Amino acid sequence: MALAAVATATGFEFHEATVDAIQLGFSNGSLTSTALVRFYLHQITGLNPLLHAVIEVNPDALTQAVRADAERATGRRCGPLHGVPVLLKDNIATRDRLNTTAGSQSIKDFGDIRSILKHGAMVIENIDIAKNLTEVQNVLFSNEHIAMIAEFKLSLNAYLSDLLYSPVRSLADVIAFNKAYPVEERLKDFGQPYFIEAKKTNGVGPVEKASIQHLNKLSADGLEKLMRMHQLDAIVTPNNNGRVFFAVSGMPAITVPARYDSQGVPFGTCFGGLKGYEPRVIEMAYAYEQATKVRMLFFFSEEVPICRTVSDAVHVLDNIVGYDALDAEATGASSKYIPPGGYGHFLRMDGLKGKRIGIPNGFFTKEKYGKKQLMVYQKHVALMREHGAMVIENIGTTENQTEVKNHLFEIDLVAMKAEFKLSLNAYLSDLLYSPVRSLADVIAFNNAHPVEERLKDFGQSFLTDSQKTNGIGPREKTVLKILKEISTDVLEKLMKKHQLDAIVTPNSDASTIFAIGGMPAIAVPAGYDNQGVPFAICFGGLKGYEPRLIEMAYAFEQATKVRRMPRYKH
Repeated sequence: MALAAVATATGFEFHEATVDAIQLGFSNGSLTSTALVRFYLHQITGLNPLLHAVIEVNPDALTQAVRADAERATGRRCGPLHGVPVLLKDNIATRDRLNTTAGSQSIKDFGDIRSILKHGAMVIENIDIAKNLTEVQNVLFSNEHIAMIAEFKLSLNAYLSDLLYSPVRSLADVIAFNKAYPVEERLKDFGQPYFIEAKKTNGVGPVEKASIQHLNKLSADGLEKLMRMHQLDAIVTPNNNGRVFFAVSGMPAITVPARYDSQGVPFGTCFGGLKGYEPRVIEMAYAYEQATKVRMLFFFSEEVPICRTVSDAVHVLDNIVGYDALDAEATGASSKYIPPGGYGHFLRMDGLKGKRIGIPNGFFTKEKYGKKQLMVYQKHVALMREHGAMVIENIGTTENQTEVKNHLFEIDLVAMKAEFKLSLNAYLSDLLYSPVRSLADVIAFNNAHPVEERLKDFGQSFLTDSQKTNGIGPREKTVLKILKEISTDVLEKLMKKHQLDAIVTPNSDASTIFAIGGMPAIAVPAGYDNQGVPFAICFGGLKGYEPRLIEMAYAFEQATKVRRMPRYKH
């Protein structure tokens, strides 16, 4: 009810809002990121018990929304997705308090430090600072963190009072806000004892100053002597365990995220050094961060935006494409196809005009889709022609399609599973804080936790089959070679022979052909079956064909307007 009142008062329609509509709302003042995030949190709370679609909500979502609103108020914008909430698949790492687990409890608690060794650093382990560290901790506990929390209150109040726009103006306001929104702020998981304790303080007095002086002495005696003795560029500690040494003496330290524990609490790896060591500390922290990102598997991997509209998908695409040094081979080759100025200017209403579109045989069959659905597809083909496209039907041969289908089984059992084991083992072996180090460990973890991992519902046959493989051997290489040849014969030769701009297929039926060749495709809503389940039509093409595919998909979408707001039956 409250959200509906907000929508009425501001004039902004939250339901079905596109990225363009959201940005317009930001510009004309009818919408804020905070209001938008609250709306989506409300939607998740209401619908997730039915849909089970969202594993975890970012606990900092509202804080980030407030920051985005403040940035816009000062004229700062960072592109069309600035201040817009996005749902991420659970194998994409983020620089915040979200977990990245690929849906498995077994890798919920992990970090990474072994990559430091792999990337050329000399690591001296087990350096003895335990005595000094214990003394520092005793000082902190004996003074009940008075110095730190008193300073925290002062600093936070000063910062909040300076913000141009903020629903909170002091630490007291933050505490009240958290109590008013316990679910969004995850009070049950994290609580706010630090905030409450800080609120009771009254500035930095004699007791706090004495504690800080003691810490300064400990830092000089412990840290500086230690680093000079071993000629170190940095000291690495988990979380912020050693950071207090650096902080009290004004020495640089950077904590890089190293994932989250089983309660979702973040922990990190801290790089610290002496005064003036900022350049080398930054170099090491950045190299570590880049080396420890969660990566997708390398052959059949794909990260694609799933959006309400083609224009929204294009906005996301513009934000995620580009060169990545960690995936240099793939992104180095594909980045040359990115058009100057991005993909947005290919959103054209006349995008079908003059395009040559091929429809291969063996896809739109009555046996698979039935008479009613085929009639819908036929109407869409007629519409493409009406909008200026030249559509060539029944191209290719069913022999090619049969060959593709025959090799799908080999893809699953041989190529993908062998590669999955290799990639997962390599990834897990780099983690410091992880209860599993290999695919075999994951399988054992699942067997030990059948309820949490829902083995009864999903099983783990893919994992156990992958565990039986032994790398990419002659058989796997043969399968991959055949698949690439199929992709070339079915797609590339077909498109070049008929001089096509796109091949149109139903749903994701041709996704394997496109995926194994690293070729682009866009699926757009085409209709709904008798049960109200949506089905799609897919425009696919060769490498570098994204601009023309976007033109066709957008023009088709705008001409048909098939998609309707989903309805949920409880």
